Amino acid sequence: MKEVEQMEFEDIRPLHDNEVKEGIARLLNVQEFKGMVDYAFQGKIPFEQIEQQLRQITTVKQFQSGLITKMLGFVIAKTSESFTFSGLENLEKGKAYLFLSTHRDIVLDSALMNLVLNDNDYDTARIAIGDNLVKEPWINDLVRLNKSFIVKRGKQGKDKVMASMQLSKYIAHSILNDNESVWIAQREGRTKDGIDKTQPGLIKMLSIAGRKAPVEHLRQLNIVPVTISYEYNPCDALLLPELLAKSEEREYVKGPMEDLISMMKGIEGKKGRIHLSFGDPLNSIGNNLVDVTEEKFVNQIVDLVDHEVYKKFQLFPTNFIADDLLNQQTKWANNYTTEEKETFKKVMTSRLAAVEGDPEKLKNIYLKMYANPVIKNKEE
Repeated sequence: MKEVEQMEFEDIRPLHDNEVKEGIARLLNVQEFKGMVDYAFQGKIPFEQIEQQLRQITTVKQFQSGLITKMLGFVIAKTSESFTFSGLENLEKGKAYLFLSTHRDIVLDSALMNLVLNDNDYDTARIAIGDNLVKEPWINDLVRLNKSFIVKRGKQGKDKVMASMQLSKYIAHSILNDNESVWIAQREGRTKDGIDKTQPGLIKMLSIAGRKAPVEHLRQLNIVPVTISYEYNPCDALLLPELLAKSEEREYVKGPMEDLISMMKGIEGKKGRIHLSFGDPLNSIGNNLVDVTEEKFVNQIVDLVDHEVYKKFQLFPTNFIADDLLNQQTKWANNYTTEEKETFKKVMTSRLAAVEGDPEKLKNIYLKMYANPVIKNKEE
């Protein structure tokens, strides 16, 4: 790749094609990688066969098509009832986009989007991933082989400013120079309470690389909101302690293995139905942005993204059931069956039983987690 990337982005970029064979060789020496592959393929494909195929791979595209998409296919079949998508017609093949996505699952949100793109002969996107998730060297190799680039978290002062500038420049470089799309979550960290809200700070970060003309720069990034919804969140019970602490105005300290546990639970847990939607590109619905002043453009883009997200969000029976249970009503009864309601209640009871805390508070938080998309949808 160009020398500029080697100089400015060396510590955050994905692996290049000429680094693929070495990266795969390192992975094949790690027992945890073997265990992950065996789990994903459920023992139906011997690891020796997979290893032989991996040793023939020489490009990132081959790695994604030859391993990642196949693994995802097995995971989806085992953990979901269906996976559907919409809005792909909004995209032009060969054009690079900034996919600004809702964030419910650490691994699958971006992986499922790239699966849709790959399976429909679109170029996959480079994926932004926090450095807190790639502390293990083999995970770092795995995600960078899968077109991920590193977002430096937890920086302070000047270091934070420099990290934001580097990230903004890299995203712009990917889209405008390399013609490579980018996936990034609309907020730092997953949505835990069911309210998908774009962080203004993220939009400000994206504009840094075009600080002389921030509005025009953001238009050049071709922002496309992406919405992904899961009928059941496998990590819902894992999120409750943090949400409970927040409701009680207590500090919540994340456990040392919490992110890794959530990653694995998100992959292997039952999800029901899944739907991914590509929204309308902001350039096609936000023509007024050309006249936006620097003071107002951030909030206008936030509003545009959030509106598009909730317009395209796929509401499932679990969302309507939760809203009815929360408000002790049957307003949405036409949107679910008695069987679906009983299943939801059984799942909720079993998951709440595994969490310490006031049962009524936990139940209320759990129901809001699923009901909030309905509430926000009504507001839009």
